[in-house]
Amino acid sequence: MRSIIASLLIIAIAVPSAAQTALRGPNHNAVRAGLEIMALSMDTDQNGLLDQTELRSGAEAVFRSMDGDADGYLLHTEMTAWDQGFGDIATHQGRDQAYEATMGVIFGLFDTDASGRLAQHEYVEGVTTAARYADLDGDGAMSLAEMHSHFLPAIAIQSSLPE
Repeated sequence: MRSIIASLLIIAIAVPSAAQTALRGPNHNAVRAGLEIMALSMDTDQNGLLDQTELRSGAEAVFRSMDGDADGYLLHTEMTAWDQGFGDIATHQGRDQAYEATMGVIFGLFDTDASGRLAQHEYVEGVTTAARYADLDGDGAMSLAEMHSHFLPAIAIQSSLPE
């Protein structure tokens, strides 16, 4: 009798957990994979780490690709509209507002002169500063594990698209 009750308790605990993982997994993995693809594309020496030079160069390239009107500044709308698939995931999840708010927070943190637009140097400095904070082992580079656990932009995006 005890083994039946124990088995039922294990099933009762495991089934919701498995269902949550199944519902959460694909989208969560898509967000995580998208962030990793971006990071790996910046990793020019392919050592699995992003040093400050790679981050700066990568952030400059991302800035240029976000700057839809090529005026040298990013508006919040340009940052949110940048298509790396995260907006599509937000729409699919019905979390457009959460994603836009998250991007607004990141934008606000990077907008150091409070002008309502980001100059390239503000964006690059925001990315590299966040990466220095995420560098837990102090080796001067950010690993993928550090990116997922302590890089503010990645944490914010993953949090806004949790499922």
